[in-house]
Amino acid sequence: MYSADFRLDNTSIGVGKGFDVKAMRAIVRLRKMDKADYQEQEYMIDLYKHALGMLEENAPAEDDMPPEGDAF
Repeated sequence: MYSADFRLDNTSIGVGKGFDVKAMRAIVRLRKMDKADYQEQEYMIDLYKHALGMLEENAPAEDDMPPEGDAF
């Protein structure tokens, strides 16, 4: 893994170029996730957004749910 100094340096560089630290950390967290876990999380977020009226499109169908154990 990377040292804290390395991560701090990269975060500082990103901030200096106008990137949002919170967004950068979210992207790093997503990249560390297993593909199946990521797809399941995206499905659940879309499902909740639809339930709250935050999506204009149709609700995700159960067929859209990624199969269990689907990996890269």
